[in-house]
Amino acid sequence: NKTEQVKVTAAATASDLPSSQARFLATIDNYATQFRTAKNELQESSLRMGRGDAIVKMTGPALNVENWIGRITKLGTDGQDKAYIRVSIAPNIELVTFNMSALDMQGTMIPPGSKLYSNLMSMAEGDEIRVSGTFIPDAQTGFQEASITINGAMTEPAFLFYFSHLEKY
Repeated sequence: NKTEQVKVTAAATASDLPSSQARFLATIDNYATQFRTAKNELQESSLRMGRGDAIVKMTGPALNVENWIGRITKLGTDGQDKAYIRVSIAPNIELVTFNMSALDMQGTMIPPGSKLYSNLMSMAEGDEIRVSGTFIPDAQTGFQEASITINGAMTEPAFLFYFSHLEKY
């Protein structure tokens, strides 16, 4: 299985992953492969909706995940000192918050003084971590994704995510 060979982080390979994360990544990979061979936009849209349905079935309607393994690719604060983070859970697949409070209508950014913010203070870009949290629901695609184009959404997705727990791996 090609997924088993993938290095998720320097220390973790796909075989080290929680089964829910491995299934998620295999689903994303399967739909990305199909997307690359789609013959028109109707097929592309259908695949995007199908992927959303598959992920919702996998995570349940709450869209929760626990103890997934990833690597911090971006960590910072905005002008209001709220933290933003990007976590790579596989090559070209990330869990992300917004990076500007003014655009963060979903409340994904991490407020100063919170336990998550305190945990992040001891972390840096490149750190391997375990994450728990919730995908943000979307009526059309099952969950929200931050890419500008459907191609980006399907082949290099950045899923908007509420982080509930972060710890070094």
